[in-house]
Amino acid sequence: MMSPAASLSAIPIEHRYFEDYVVGALVDCGTIDVEEAEVLAFGRRFDPQPFHSDPDAAAKGPFGGLIASGWHTASLMMRLFVQRYISSVASLGSPGASELAWPRPVQPGDVLRVVISVIEARRSRSKPDRGLVRSGIEVFNQRNEVVMLQADRVMPGQKGEKVPFLRGHLMLPTGPIKLALASGSPIIPIFTLRTADGRVRIRVEEPIEVLPSDESPHPALLKYAEALERQVGENPEQWLVLHKAFCEDAT
Repeated sequence: MMSPAASLSAIPIEHRYFEDYVVGALVDCGTIDVEEAEVLAFGRRFDPQPFHSDPDAAAKGPFGGLIASGWHTASLMMRLFVQRYISSVASLGSPGASELAWPRPVQPGDVLRVVISVIEARRSRSKPDRGLVRSGIEVFNQRNEVVMLQADRVMPGQKGEKVPFLRGHLMLPTGPIKLALASGSPIIPIFTLRTADGRVRIRVEEPIEVLPSDESPHPALLKYAEALERQVGENPEQWLVLHKAFCEDAT
């Protein structure tokens, strides 16, 4: 009998349907090159920070040279995601993803490999003729180092772990824990905050080490909830945005 991964990989994308996406399937989507000209073009148009768009300035910067924008890395991943993973005849798009991390910089000349796993596959309650597939995405460089991780947010009806939060509880996804354990990477909480003048400020918290544990909830989820609670305490005016997305009964 073929494994779930082998079964899915053996089916051409023009013949894949919901039933083919079995939980546990792991699909190697192949590799894609990171070219300097594309790094510069993307950076100059969409993310003009010096280390993405100016080789001379990048050489004097914190990375010692040019690196790709994280969004460029995500776009390279998406190319392989479309070509090798999602169905070309049955896909109806995605409601989005909320867990995204770039644990290591991507440089021109790197060769990226994308590996995708099926985390969950379930029928829609309101539209039983279609289903929802949740996927975990890992992107590696040629040294087998993880350079990007992506996992899905817990939506109503999906599985998660309940952790203490403020005076109630918070439902957090377990996908990032699984990806961190598989890759050996920490979880780095990154928060986007809007300032009074309409600008956006990025705050990066200390990395959370993820170790194997039988405790429930996982200790790393508790640390993430603590980091999120700090942000809410320091930025209460932005709490309403978080409330609907994550909370079960916190007030």
